[in-house]
Formats: sequence, structure tokens, C-alpha cells
Amino acid sequence: MPVTGANRSTLVIHEAIGAGARPDEDDTLDQVRYVSAALQESGWTVSVLAADLDLAALRQEILRQNPTLVFNLVESLGGDGRLIHFVPTLLQSSRIRFTGSGADAIYVSSQKRLAKKLMRANGIPTPADFGPGEAYFGENTSWIIKSVWEHASLGLDDGCVVNSLPAARKRFRACKTQHGGEWFAEQYIDGREFNLSLIEVNGRPELLPIAEMTFVDYPTGKPRIVGYAAKWDRTA
Repeated sequence: MPVTGANRSTLVIHEAIGAGARPDEDDTLDQVRYVSAALQESGWTVSVLAADLDLAALRQEILRQNPTLVFNLVESLGGDGRLIHFVPTLLQSSRIRFTGSGADAIYVSSQKRLAKKLMRANGIPTPADFGPGEAYFGENTSWIIKSVWEHASLGLDDGCVVNSLPAARKRFRACKTQHGGEWFAEQYIDGREFNLSLIEVNGRPELLPIAEMTFVDYPTGKPRIVGYAAKWDRTA
């Protein structure tokens, strides 16, 4: 439902970014600046709030400011992507209007393995996958090791594509040691890569222009993936 009226105030909430944050985390602050500028140009009064793990204090401050709308840019809390749904849950329970998906949708779509199970249950093809300690069924198959919860291509580089169970187990251990969290193996599909974004327009999903990576003139044998360095290292 559109927000109308003369007194339109929005509170932009993002994860608190500390010293030594990763480039993808620092990017959140760029998002805050772009979103705030766009809102102000559209006639909104804008304030910004950094969220941490003190949810009681966060709720108290939101209620004190009493914004017309919260613009939610929180993708993790305390550096943990598993907590991405905490702020939407808090906002829903407080009956505060906010942008983006609700807590359930964010939880389900952010947990990659759960999202894949739901896709399979609804007849949507998705590559095979397995986790540490699970049955391995992929002889002569390439696998890409991914974080279950984290996004922004965290942990993705040429070494994340493996061709055997021992190599997968080694990569699981290395990723957990370096980045923490949970990891899984997904069947690697060699070829082009697409980024698709959807927004809601008048109650219906609308597909934004598709971004396609074709990997033209890529070296032979190099995995065709958009890894972390490609996204976040300006010198890569």
C-alpha cells in the first residue's frame, strides 16, 4: 500500500559496521547513502540507524523515532548472515511498516539448502547438493563449495570448484576455518551466469533487466564463476 501524506519519515536501518569489516560489508554503507539520497529527493525525511545484537535497544529506538516507514537494509547482525531475519521479525511483531520481504520469506530464501528443498518440492529444477557428513553420490561430477547462509560470493574462488569427495571435505574444513559458519557442496554447472532481480509492482512480481556474465576469452580450465574478488576487489 502506498504511503501518502505530508509527513513522510523513513528510518533506514543497516547492520552496524565495525573496523576491519569485509568489502561486502562496507558496501552496506554505500547502499545507505544511495537509498537516503533517493528518499530525500522524493520528499522523505530520512534518519539512519545502525543495528547490532541488542534487539531490545533497537526496538526502543525505532519506537521512539516512530517513523512512517522503515527501509530495511539489514543483511546480517553481528557479522552473521543466519540472523538476517531478526530485524524483519522485530518489525513485524512491533507492527511497524517496512520495506522488503517479511521474516519468513527472508529466512527461507536466505538459507540456500532449505530454499533448494522447497524448489524441488514445487517442481523447480535445482542442482544436486550435499553437506559435510552426508552421502556422496557424485563420481565424475564437479561441485562448488558454498556458504549455507552468507552471500556476496563469500568464500568463492577458483579453489571452491572440486571434483572428488576428499577435495570437497578439504574445502569444507578450509572454509569453516577461514570464515566460520556452515558450508555445502552444490553440483557445478559450467556455463554462463545470470543475475535476476524481482520487485513487487502493484501486488505482482516484476522482473528487472537480466545481467548476464558470458566469460568471453576465459582461460581454459578456469572455473567460470563470479568469485568474491571479482565482486569486491577493485584490482582483480
